[in-house]
This record gives sequence, C-alpha cells and structure tokens, in this order.
Amino acid sequence: ARGALANHITFREDSMQPIRIAILAAAAGMIPGAAVQAVTLSNPVADGAIVLDDSRDDWNGLERYPDDGNESYPIDIGFITIAHDSSMLYIRYQMYHPSPTFSGNWKLLIDTDQDTSTGYHGQNSVYQDALGAEVMIEGASAFQFTGATQDAFSWNWMGFHGFSETGEGPNDIELAVPLSWIGNPQTFNFILWVDSNSDGGISDETLDDHLPNGAYGGSTATVHTYTLVPEPASLSVLSLGAMGLLRRRSA
Repeated sequence: ARGALANHITFREDSMQPIRIAILAAAAGMIPGAAVQAVTLSNPVADGAIVLDDSRDDWNGLERYPDDGNESYPIDIGFITIAHDSSMLYIRYQMYHPSPTFSGNWKLLIDTDQDTSTGYHGQNSVYQDALGAEVMIEGASAFQFTGATQDAFSWNWMGFHGFSETGEGPNDIELAVPLSWIGNPQTFNFILWVDSNSDGGISDETLDDHLPNGAYGGSTATVHTYTLVPEPASLSVLSLGAMGLLRRRSA
C-alpha cells in the first residue's frame, strides 16, 4: 500500500513551507480496507523548530486542518495542526470551548497502516468504516492497541509525552510524541475524539466532538490523513541523488 500511495504524492520545493498532498488512491477505492480521506497534509520542519512552551510562534506558516466549526459541545474542537521533524510528531489542538483540564478526554486515534480491517474500531465498532487505530494519544499518554477483537478497549501503555497548554481553559495545547511510538509510518489516518463523558461527569455520547465530523458517517465515514515526507534539507539531498542517477543512466 505504501508504494501505491507514494505514486500519488506531490512535493513542493519552497523551503520550510507546508506541503499539501493529494492522495487519490484510497478515496478511489484502489486500496483494500481504506477509508475515505477528507484532507491530507504534511508539515515537515527542521529538528528543534518546535519547542513546547507558552509561545505558539513556531507554528506560524504551518497548514492546519479545516475548521471543525463552533458546534457548542461542552468541549468543542476548533482546529488541529500536525507537524514532524526527523524524530518527533508535533500536534496542536485549538478549541472553541476548552476543557477544564487536559486529560484522558482527548483521544487522537491513529491508523498507522491505513487499513480499516485492523486495529481499534471504537466502542461498538462506531468507527469501523473510518479507521482501525493501532495507536491512541490519550491526554498526556500514548497507547498501542492490543485488543483481541477490534472493538475491545485493550491497550498497552507506551509512556508519557510532552505537552504545553495555554489560554483560558486551556484552549491551545501542543504535544510532542516520538515517531518511534507510532512505528515511523510513511503516512497515517486519524480521528480526534473528545469524550465529554471524561469531563464534568457528562454521560451523553451525543455531546462528544469529532474531527473530522464525518467519522460517524457509516459507509461514507471520513478521516484526515497526515504524511511524513522528509524535511526540506533531506528532500534536497534526495533530489540531488535522483539527478545523479538520471545522469548515470543517460550516459
């Protein structure tokens, strides 16, 4: 599947600018077990370019996923931005209605093999047409799925990751997770699920927020996708190597 996806990746060479990628194979049904992808992005940055602190200036110029909309949920997702360097995955949550605390009510479900037939499908398999998650970033912890069945909530704790929260609530949270924890995939699908039941004793699942909103869409369920293309310096080296190979072949 990775080879098929690579044939549909378009790179932009303007240094350190976010790279928007169109991956058509999955949406067209060319990859078995693939969900419908809403938006695919990649934001490669230099090592150390993003620092977990009170400033968000290091996120300037990075492309975020579309506005989730102000839907008046108790904890209401606004935007998510994802970036990466050679060893870390960076995630930023921006909220319309913040959570009183950043805890287990935040669940980023990551489908590292982009195969809906494997991994966690959610309680009662609510995400079975959207993704099968191998990794979950829940609050300040990361987990790997170990369930015997796809709807079984069974996870192996991998460790705590770094995070920083600012604003009222907080309403702006950034995280840093080692890429090795998610298996260093070339690309992955994801859903952000904010569980209102974990905050303030609310038990109505209809008040849970999701990004993208189409995660509950049945056969038309949608996911967002992130691709870990090399950071620009590495792209330049790869380009030079490819040019040299072409020259040798044409000689």
